[in-house]
Amino acid sequence: MTSSRSALPTQQTLANAPPLTPRSATDVESFVILESSLRNHPELAKEGDKILNPFMLAKLVDGMRRFQDEHLGRKAKLKKYPLLRIPSPLLHDRSRSGPLYTIIVSAFRTKSQSHWRNFNFVNPKLYDDNIALLKRAEADLINGGYLT
Repeated sequence: MTSSRSALPTQQTLANAPPLTPRSATDVESFVILESSLRNHPELAKEGDKILNPFMLAKLVDGMRRFQDEHLGRKAKLKKYPLLRIPSPLLHDRSRSGPLYTIIVSAFRTKSQSHWRNFNFVNPKLYDDNIALLKRAEADLINGGYLT
């Protein structure tokens, strides 16, 4: 029996979300459905398999989480930008059109408008670019109704 409920995740499904470990087989596998949905997006259809695949998506999300842990929030080493952290439950949602989908589309839009080929949250020279990426993701999440 199919449900007519919205595709938005419930608190229970977010609590049971897979871990954000890019080397974990279950985590990478959890990105398969999201990856196929992203391939249908007109702006991402041109991305190659080396950049848009479940492993790289898991690595991207883990990189964003680690960057936020290091540079944003109370425990940040440097409080240069007034930017909120993207809530962890939003990074755990692997649904076809949920908040993580919105975040990844924002990230690829930012990458396509910049000079980088790959996402790199470790290089200090790309700090300002990564902050811009997170700001755009935050704005898109607000526009999508995932943040207020």
